Amino acid sequence: MTWNLRFVIIATDPEPHMELREVFYDENGLPMGHARASVGGENMEDITQYLDWALEATTKPVLRDQDFNYKKCFNPK
Repeated sequence: MTWNLRFVIIATDPEPHMELREVFYDENGLPMGHARASVGGENMEDITQYLDWALEATTKPVLRDQDFNYKKCFNPK
């Protein structure tokens, strides 16, 4: 399984919003789940790398709920 940082539309009341999330992909490269992203690390180099990945996420398409295969995420083979 691989992951990267992406912006994901989160459905909330009263209106949806975007969040930076850690997105996890299956063996075919399809998104299968996401989790809250948090900036942290063992040193400033780790934190700088994470922030670089966050900036890179701004150049990729925003993901929506329908882009994820949650069934595969919760029912791995």
